[in-house]
Order: sequence, then C-alpha cells, then structure tokens
Amino acid sequence: LLDRKARRVLHDDILPLLHTAILDLNQNNSSTEAENLIGDAHHQISDLLRDMPSMSISDIGKTGLIDALKYFIKNEMKNEFDNITWNIEEKAKTELEKFPVFISEVIFYAVREVIRNSAKYGREAETEMLLNLDISFNYNLGLEITLEDYGSCIRETSSKGGSGQGLALHSTMMAVIGGTLSLESKPGLYTKVKISLPAIIL
Repeated sequence: LLDRKARRVLHDDILPLLHTAILDLNQNNSSTEAENLIGDAHHQISDLLRDMPSMSISDIGKTGLIDALKYFIKNEMKNEFDNITWNIEEKAKTELEKFPVFISEVIFYAVREVIRNSAKYGREAETEMLLNLDISFNYNLGLEITLEDYGSCIRETSSKGGSGQGLALHSTMMAVIGGTLSLESKPGLYTKVKISLPAIIL
C-alpha cells in the first residue's frame, strides 16, 4: 500500500508541482541556480518512477510469495550481495500456496524490508568484507522464514542515520496477522531475522 501510494503521490502531486515551479521561474526570469535544482529534482523523480519494478500487489497473488521475492531481489538487489543462498523446504512451498493473498503480502513486505536493511547496513563502507545472505523457508506447525547475513551487522539504529522504524513497522504488521518478527545480531559476525506465522492463524 505504501509503495502504491508513493508512486501515486510522486506522479500525481509532486511532479506537477515541480513542473509548475519551473514554468513560473522561467516566466519570472528567476535564479538560474534555483531552476536547475528544481529541474534536477524533477528528472530524478521521473527516473525513479520509470525504473520502479512493475510488480504490483496483485502479482504476488499470481506468482506466489517466493517467486515474488526472487523477482524483487533480481530487479532491485542486483549486486548488493556477494552471494544469496535459498533453502526452501518443499512443505513450506506447498503450504504457502494456500495462504490468503493479504497474508502473503504482509510477509512479502516484511521480508523485503529485512533484505533492504541487510543490503544497506550489513557491510561497512570502504571495506572488502563480503556480504552473504541465507534465506530459508521452513514449515513445522507454522511458517518460519529465516534471513541471516554475514557482514559487519550495522543496522538501522547505527550511526548511518537509520531510525529503526522500518523493522518496527513490519514487526507490528506481522503481529496484526498473528505472526512475529525477531532479530538477533552479533556485531562483526552475523544478523539473523526470523519471521514466523503459526499454523493455527490460518
């Protein structure tokens, strides 16, 4: 929902305002620097909208949760990790096909946030440290997704300016559907995130 809203607001509200501002600046012969700055912002937002993956919420219901995540990693996380390992238990794959679409959506966006977080904070800048990610899907009295990276383990609460609100939001969303999101981290060694949903919920 947030992704769709962002696209709509950028396209319907922000871009027209920037376009109008550029026209006003041209008509009033205002600062060339201001015009260039606004023009640059306009172009960047336009490029962002054009480059955004075409997969929508409805596609998750069509392709399934796992394929939707693989599509996301292929298109948005290219070259972010040195290696990504998938461990998908057949039972988990079968049970996922039975999940209501809205539950798959909540899980998808929670996993996506963890992966983005790992790519952004899992490796120290200007180092040659490798960043590997293991993604596991298991099913035993419920779904359990484990994401474990091996990097510098800098997270959203680090000095890089993260607020921690991303994981907190998705932890809340998981709670809404009866699941949990937990994090375990040992600086310099690994960070492990578990996303769980008991079978009784379904």
